[in-house]
Order: sequence, then structure tokens, then C-alpha cells
Amino acid sequence: MQPLLIFDLDGTLADTSLDLIAALNAVLTDYQEVPVAVDAVRHLISQGAVGLLKAGFGPDYEAMSDEKKKVLFEAFVTYYEQGMLNKVALYPGVETALNTLSAQGFKMVICSNKNTNLTESILKHLSIKHHFPVVCGGDFFSGIKKPDRRHVEGTMARAGFEPSKSHAIFIGDAMSDMKAAKNTGISSIFVTYGYADMAPNESGANAIVNQADELPAAILSVAKCLMSRRAFA
Repeated sequence: MQPLLIFDLDGTLADTSLDLIAALNAVLTDYQEVPVAVDAVRHLISQGAVGLLKAGFGPDYEAMSDEKKKVLFEAFVTYYEQGMLNKVALYPGVETALNTLSAQGFKMVICSNKNTNLTESILKHLSIKHHFPVVCGGDFFSGIKKPDRRHVEGTMARAGFEPSKSHAIFIGDAMSDMKAAKNTGISSIFVTYGYADMAPNESGANAIVNQADELPAAILSVAKCLMSRRAFA
């Protein structure tokens, strides 16, 4: 059996940065703060809304009460939900790569820290949902998100793959993705074209991909190694 392909969404398949940072800037504007440039905080997107809010409000954020932080978070989510489909786009080469992998018989799933309903909305908007029968966002397993191995194992189980006996490859752009793969004991591929918050040589990945059209070849190479090991196990 071919390994299961587990994809992150933001920074791996889709560039969601413009809509996320627009939501951040809307919150900053509400509080008379200076908006941030996209390039100044793009690398923090894998840290989620809280990471972006920390960057936007700077040292003042840590001094805020939990109640104030909650208000800011909810405002961010509201703005993002209103505009999350405005400028989101697939990275060049993603659509062709997914079509190729599907044609090769790979089963693909999504494991994202973004809420499941938002993740599915983006997948549908970008016309790639049909490639992913299983989508497990950060709210799918209560209180469990990457890099917790249970997020990955739960996603694998939903796809019919027993974590302790199955091979899988995690494809992502962030430290949380690579740690999740390592914690689960599965292979990984690190993509550098997303919101990479770590150096490629520190990722511990089995392969590094610089553009999406390289994904099928990289995945096939890692898959062959996995199946070869399985044959001699």
C-alpha cells in the first residue's frame, strides 16, 4: 500500500497570507495601532492568530489582560472569516501536483491547525476539496493540535490508516509540521516556498522542496524508500 500523504494547508498548498494579515490590520486599526507590512509578519503565520496579534501589538500585548486578549482574538477571527476568500490562492504548481498525485493513486488528507470549517471552505473555494476526503483542523480533536502526535494519528485513523502499522508522509512548511511528523514517527517533506519559520537544514525532513511542481517527484522518492524498507522489514 502506498503511504498516506498528509498535507498542511496554509503555506503549503495555499497562500492565505494576504487575508490573514488584512484581518490583523483591521484589528490594529480598530485600536489606533499602526498596520503591519505583509513581509514583516508573513513568517509568523504558522503561529496562528495569537502569534500575529503578538507581533502587531508588540510588547503591549503581553501586558494585556486575558479578557482583552480574548476580545482581540475574537475580533481577528471575525474579520478573517469575513475576508478569508478575498485573496487566497494556490501556490503555482499545486493544482497540477495534486492531479498528478491523485492519478498515481495516492490517498491525501489535510491536517491543519486552522479550524476545520474554515479549512474546508478554502479547499472548496480553490476547487481542490475533492482531493481530500479527510480534513482534520485544529478543532477536530478537542484541545489537540500539531505538533501533538495525536492530531496526526487521529487524521491517519480517520483515513483508515492505523498509525502504528502504516506509512505516511507529512508535507508542510512550518516547525509545527516537522515536529508533528517526528513525534508521530513518520516521514516528512519540508516546503520552503511558504511561511517557513525554520531553516530547511534544521527541519529534519526526508526531502526539501523549493516549489510546488517538485512535490510529485519528491513524494515518489520518499515513498519508494518507505516501501523498500517495508519490503525488507
